[in-house]
Amino acid sequence: MEWENINREALRLIKNEHGLNEPGQVKGWAMKTNNFMMLSQRIISMAKQSDIMREYTTLNDDFKKRLKDEDRKTDEKEIGEKRPILESLPPRELKKEEVIKKVKKQG
Repeated sequence: MEWENINREALRLIKNEHGLNEPGQVKGWAMKTNNFMMLSQRIISMAKQSDIMREYTTLNDDFKKRLKDEDRKTDEKEIGEKRPILESLPPRELKKEEVIKKVKKQG
């Protein structure tokens, strides 16, 4: 929703700056050399000023921090090094059927 508003606002500003009133005029203007890039740059600059970009970068920074923390846990281990108990897999619990099969094999 917010991206749509940013796009509409950028188009409105371009229309006002260049006196484009008809939908066909806007399309023709955008297809000319460098005009499409100008419109894209306007949209990007408006997005950078909005909250949506700030929220994205905040979430991305948090993700990078968590990823770095997870990598730190694995990168410090050498090949063959045992894991601490906290990082070990929990012991496997036998299902009822498996216990019955083991008992039948033994007896």
